Amino acid sequence: MLLGMGVALFAAPGQAASWWPWKLTPLLAQATGAWLIGFGVAAAHELAERDARRLLPASFSSVLLVVPQGIALARYPGWFEWSSAAGVIYLAFLVMMLVTGSAVLARARSRPGAPAR
Repeated sequence: MLLGMGVALFAAPGQAASWWPWKLTPLLAQATGAWLIGFGVAAAHELAERDARRLLPASFSSVLLVVPQGIALARYPGWFEWSSAAGVIYLAFLVMMLVTGSAVLARARSRPGAPAR
């Protein structure tokens, strides 16, 4: 999902920007797309790695990323399209990042000596 949305925003910013839950200029859509592509590559690597101990930095950053996103949503609630499909998907994505990142962190801490599979 991250790679797909990132490539769409980067390659066709005018059309794909309407899928985002707030207004994006074409340049901002491409920058957001590049950012999502980076997260998508990291997520694909996490899936291929399957070792929770080695995923600690990525999982920690996933959990921490939700904090400024939540602050931005709380500070500028009028800019976000809460009832749109894009808004609901975005919120679900943030929850998913928080839950999966926290789960990997917990799993890595529970098995410090052995690879977590």
